Amino acid sequence: MRDGLKVIGAVVLSALLVACSASDPEPGAATSTGSDVTVADATEPAQVWDRDTVLAALTDARDQVATGDLTEITRAIDGQQHWCVPVDVLYYCALAGWAESPLPGWSEPEPAEPATNPDGSDVPDGDLSYAETFAQFQRLSAEEQQALLLTDLEAAAGATGKALESHYLAAAGPDLDPSFYTAFPDLA
Repeated sequence: MRDGLKVIGAVVLSALLVACSASDPEPGAATSTGSDVTVADATEPAQVWDRDTVLAALTDARDQVATGDLTEITRAIDGQQHWCVPVDVLYYCALAGWAESPLPGWSEPEPAEPATNPDGSDVPDGDLSYAETFAQFQRLSAEEQQALLLTDLEAAAGATGKALESHYLAAAGPDLDPSFYTAFPDLA
């Protein structure tokens, strides 16, 4: 089981480094992930940055998981949907990473043509599909699922400043409000 946690953990950490993009929903509208699970729309960008305000939804999600309540994520996974939390103008999708809108559901991927070495042997890419990742997650005990989600949400909270900085700097250039760097001093 520990090997399964390591594999899922590696996928999660690599996903933190990649910002996913998808089409933006209408601002202020509730966003459905395609099942009966509804995710609140991301808030408007903060005028004056406050770390606790920005991290409120992630903190609430972490607190929910810490109490052992995995109902929402289990329902989302059972419906082949991502469990996404709004964080300012981005979303953090548990075990998948950052996105500009909630990630759509997944289905079994088309088999990809593997890369090959000069000797003709396959080169594994190391990536699991969402279906494989969540199937491994579902095979874990409730305690292991809880521990993995807590680790994932804590890592997301730690990466929030960098994810938002990257988003805003790509969109608006280097004129990010100085209060942002007060709220996220590790980036200053």
